[in-house]
Amino acid sequence: NFARQDGEPFDTGFYLDGEPVAPGVFQVDDDVFLDQVVGALPAESRITWRGRSYHVPVPAEATLPAFLQLEGVNEAPPGELVLVLRRKPGILSLLRPPRVFQAAVRAAPDAGYVPPMPRDTTP
Repeated sequence: NFARQDGEPFDTGFYLDGEPVAPGVFQVDDDVFLDQVVGALPAESRITWRGRSYHVPVPAEATLPAFLQLEGVNEAPPGELVLVLRRKPGILSLLRPPRVFQAAVRAAPDAGYVPPMPRDTTP
């Protein structure tokens, strides 16, 4: 986690060895990671934190895996709240280390959330 915070290379699945606090939620020290496995990178994602729903914009330049530090949530943890968007692990992930995307994004409280269409990734 220190390597991630310092912008150094890190094992992208490290947080999965943290303390599970709910399904898909892991704590490492004071940081909390919200794990979402996706087939394609969405334009935005939806999370629930402390009983409240938020939508999270995904930057257009993002790639998978994406570590998005969330700002603007009520009752944030003492450390960082990080949404991790990743693909389901496969054999190719062992052969080719992923290029990790990291950014801080502002989560907005959900008011009548409508799920987004997947982003078109056609070159």
